[in-house]
Amino acid sequence: MSAYATLCQCERDRATLASVGSLLGWDERTYLPTKGQAFRGDQLALIAQLCHERLIDKRTGDLLQQAEAEKLSEEQRANVKGIRRLYDRAVKMPTELVVALAKATSAGQNAWESAKHQNDFVSFKPYLETILKLKREEAEAVGYQDHPYDALLDE
Repeated sequence: MSAYATLCQCERDRATLASVGSLLGWDERTYLPTKGQAFRGDQLALIAQLCHERLIDKRTGDLLQQAEAEKLSEEQRANVKGIRRLYDRAVKMPTELVVALAKATSAGQNAWESAKHQNDFVSFKPYLETILKLKREEAEAVGYQDHPYDALLDE
């Protein structure tokens, strides 16, 4: 199998795993009982960690280099370019930060739902502050030209 085909299979597997995380996130916002939030946060964090570790694995970097050297169609080159973009960004992000963001956004989602229904922004404020702090760390890790927000807009 070519490096390109292997790279695409690895990315398909990672994307499938990420879609499981998306499904858990949807369920969190629609059906999850309040008492299940902490465990759901752990689930989402583990999925985020596994996706991140798969993406930044040395094998992915090696496959990217090999695929970039292969004779590829225009569509295949676009795929490799997209995976390269994901990879280059991901390797700048510490896994601990990826996990912390997943947990914080999960907890924040639950807190937001409660605060919104009770018209109580003050109870949501600490969650928002944590998420903003972590997003600033993300911007610093990823890097930017003019403004930290540029690093987040790129997503």
